[in-house]
Amino acid sequence: MNENSPGLKILPRRYWWGAFFALALSALGILLISGSDLKRSAHAVTAVQGSYLAAAAGLVLLLWLLEAVRMKTILLLLEERLPVKDILQINLAFGFAAAVTPAAGGGPPAHAYLFYLKGVKAEKAVAAVSARTLLAVGSISCLNPLIVFSFRSFLGLPPPTEKLVLAGLGLVSTGIFIFLSLSLRPQLIFALLGFLPARTRESFRRRAAEFSSFFRSLLFTPHKKIFIFVLFISFLYWGIFFSIGWVLARALGSPVPWTMMVARQMVLHFLLAYVPLPGASGIAEVGYAAFFAALVPDPALPTLVAGWRFFTYYLNIFVGGLFFWWLVGRRQRRV
Repeated sequence: MNENSPGLKILPRRYWWGAFFALALSALGILLISGSDLKRSAHAVTAVQGSYLAAAAGLVLLLWLLEAVRMKTILLLLEERLPVKDILQINLAFGFAAAVTPAAGGGPPAHAYLFYLKGVKAEKAVAAVSARTLLAVGSISCLNPLIVFSFRSFLGLPPPTEKLVLAGLGLVSTGIFIFLSLSLRPQLIFALLGFLPARTRESFRRRAAEFSSFFRSLLFTPHKKIFIFVLFISFLYWGIFFSIGWVLARALGSPVPWTMMVARQMVLHFLLAYVPLPGASGIAEVGYAAFFAALVPDPALPTLVAGWRFFTYYLNIFVGGLFFWWLVGRRQRRV
């Protein structure tokens, strides 16, 4: 399979336009929640202690390292070895691709493509990225209903929000079931390929069978302890990710408990995944403000939202965009 294969090649220009669109919507969202009180919001920014910002930045670096360890472990289960440095670069570029496409849909194809450019067999790259996505989505999907219904009175969420969580869980569960069924038994879709030319049909059949074999070896690996370690990292990742908002809230003088901050963010993040906009931009800012308006002082709310988006979203665009250009855009201009 060559680099220009339709199944792997990505179009960088689409991602750059997505970044511009996402940042514009995000800025609009922050302006909407700031209203006419920009001076007080600016004052809240200057009151933030540098130690809290350093702590938030440290958590982001830890997330990058955890993601690199997770992907390196998944690749090792597939008998692929890449330096952590390369995996870190690929993950950051993937973070950009996911951040600037609706529902992060452009992230996994770019992720697999970048691993392929680094020498990972195409079908193994797709299997590794699929496993990573399955673990990330599955872990937060499992945690959400548990949190919502175990801490219902503590969270104080309106009933419609609880119903949305249940609906989202049903949708995700259905999607995971269909994906696993087709991935583990690719022959289910072979019957639908009769309209394709024989050569194309056979090529797809071969690649799908290889992908299924690699994906099956990941899910049913004999190295159970290693797989449990990857699963543990997936849950730990979310705990650290949602701790960033708590650190920023504390920096702005809010005594909000860690459990409350993490639980509410987890529910919000789960729901935002269904917004058909890059990074749910605009909706995410307004939604975050609505979820946490009662937990931080009014002038500090726009600062909290902007800080949260900076550390959990904008950095994916700025830093990840540099690596995306380095690994994809620069390379494709040379071809």
